[in-house]
Parts: sequence; structure tokens; C-alpha cells
Amino acid sequence: MKKIYYSIREAAEETGIEPQVLRYWEKEFPMLRPRRGRSGNRLYRARDLRIVLAIKRLRQDEKYTLKGALDRLREDPSLWSDPAVGKSAAASIPPKELEEVMDELREMLGQLKNLVDGGR
Repeated sequence: MKKIYYSIREAAEETGIEPQVLRYWEKEFPMLRPRRGRSGNRLYRARDLRIVLAIKRLRQDEKYTLKGALDRLREDPSLWSDPAVGKSAAASIPPKELEEVMDELREMLGQLKNLVDGGR
């Protein structure tokens, strides 16, 4: 998984899942939503490929039904989420710093609201 975007054919090759199955899984798994290019072609990202591989593992290796796999992915997003952006990254920020960031964001939001309201 080295590219930014993969065509459906490339995604099928990377994951070992046929294109028609990928299209079907898009309907069944709301977290699987590849982008669309200008011509409407599906553009799979690394995140989408992780989801496909998680579904494949649940369906083929662990013998989950479609509904069971969906429920499992919903209850445990770590099965498909990016490990570099997981809970550990958020947990490493001290609560005091998070509160300071939230205060700054609230202040900026207030300033933006004043700009919008003042322009009317």
C-alpha cells in the first residue's frame, strides 16, 4: 500500500477481493466509502483497503456473516482504523493542553461569528 489512490482493479489486486464484491461491500458497510474521481471512478485510499482487508479477515478467516462483520467493525474500529492516528495519539495529550486548545478554538469561533454578524 504505497499509493495515495487505487482504482477498483488495483484495490482488487491488493486485497484479493473481486471488484463486484468490493462494490457490493460498499453498500453493506457504511465505513467503506471510496472517493470518486471526476469521471465517477472509485478511488480507494489506504483506509479503504484496511477496511476491505478487515472485512475479508472477518468473513473468510473468522467466518462472520455480513451483519456480524458489520457489527464487529462498528464495535471495534481499531480493526480497520489507522494505527498511527489511533486512541494512543489522543491519549498522549495531557487534559490541560486539550482544554487550552478548546479555549482557543472557542475564542476563534467567537471572532468568526462577530465577523459574519458584523458583515450583515
